[in-house]
Amino acid sequence: MPHRRAILALLLSFAVSPALATAEHKYAKGEYAIIQDGRAPNGKLSVAAHGGGESGSDGFRIYLMAEPAHRKLMTLDDVNDDNIL
Repeated sequence: MPHRRAILALLLSFAVSPALATAEHKYAKGEYAIIQDGRAPNGKLSVAAHGGGESGSDGFRIYLMAEPAHRKLMTLDDVNDDNIL
């Protein structure tokens, strides 16, 4: 009987919670999120993402960043709204 209650509680929690894809992120103004494992071994460069809108995909771009100042060096133009997953 306790197992049935636990399963029911789990199903109800899924039904109530909003569903988001794991790749969605709401970026704050000026926030450039470093891509997982996107930092160079020497720590001087990184690859970061930024986008707008509800899902973070409006105007989505990938940037090459200078670290540790986290300063944009350039936009990686081959990754844009037309070819992101």
